[in-house]
Amino acid sequence: MAEALISKSNAKKLIEKLFSNADPRQHRFKSGFLRHSEATYKIAKETAIDIINHNPGLEIDPNEVAIAGYLHDIGRLLSVNQNFHEIRGALYIKNRGYEAGIAENKKDLEGLSGMVISHFIVYEEFLDKCYPGREEFSNIKASLLLPKSIEQQIIVYSDLSNLEGRETNFRERVEHIENRQKDNPHFLNAFERGKPRIIRACTGIEELRKVK
Repeated sequence: MAEALISKSNAKKLIEKLFSNADPRQHRFKSGFLRHSEATYKIAKETAIDIINHNPGLEIDPNEVAIAGYLHDIGRLLSVNQNFHEIRGALYIKNRGYEAGIAENKKDLEGLSGMVISHFIVYEEFLDKCYPGREEFSNIKASLLLPKSIEQQIIVYSDLSNLEGRETNFRERVEHIENRQKDNPHFLNAFERGKPRIIRACTGIEELRKVK
């Protein structure tokens, strides 16, 4: 179990601070970003608790997963370039999380970082060596971008189970993203390869939430 992690209220203050230092062009999505962060936190925590209740042999820290959910898109505030925000945010947590007050020890920072780095289709984007922005992270191991643990998969599920704060079925959110990015060939190529994987991950988490 994680020790002293940042509280949700202080995580929000950190996000507000990063927004104040961000490029003005990023301010246009602030309200939606905050709603999405709040909802991802809530869904992640509820999902972790449901899974523990129905699968008592599993060891999951709902608070740790929830904080990772709140911070999962923090990388979007660190650059105007939104590509590979998952990696950028994870590296921020791992390397600057102590001074930012996210956690007090290396193990907890690495745990949160690991949950953030592998959400959505970053793995498939990274496999495309021509994907815009990839060169910045060329030293990253691709295997780190696959959500293997239940905690990582909860973040994938929780991120895709809301649209700017409105809870929705993850399949509806996936369809919405696909339609929104229909004119982005690099994204669509990665998306088509990653879509079956994220659907499987979300379906698996959905099944774990149910009473057996």
